[in-house]
Amino acid sequence: MTQQRPTPAVPERHTRPEPPDVQRIRFMANCISTRGVLRRFVPKEPGWFRSIGDDIRHSLDNQRRLHPQELEHLTEVFNTAHSADQAKVLKLKPKRNQALLLRRLVEHGIAYWDAQYVDFPELQGHAGRTGGTA
Repeated sequence: MTQQRPTPAVPERHTRPEPPDVQRIRFMANCISTRGVLRRFVPKEPGWFRSIGDDIRHSLDNQRRLHPQELEHLTEVFNTAHSADQAKVLKLKPKRNQALLLRRLVEHGIAYWDAQYVDFPELQGHAGRTGGTA
């Protein structure tokens, strides 16, 4: 009777976990990429801030696994741009005969404020009137 040798455990290579939510990562990358809605809020320096969105999109399109540091960089740049955009929204002031309509939207688990000016046409005719005779 021959004794079987135990098979040695295969050491795991340095495996990176699959990104937890590819849609959310793609959404963040699209927002800060070249034609993204948050692009104007992405700082110009350091230089990789301006390219990380496009780099991540390219990696996802080619089904390349993302390095954890890439995800950290994406999150850092997205949060910076998102915060600057939201600060701008909070500083908005409606003009006379206008109201500011704020809507809280959530897309891919990311909440943001959308602002829209709403005119009150029925009040525009009364803007210059005074009540009474002089």
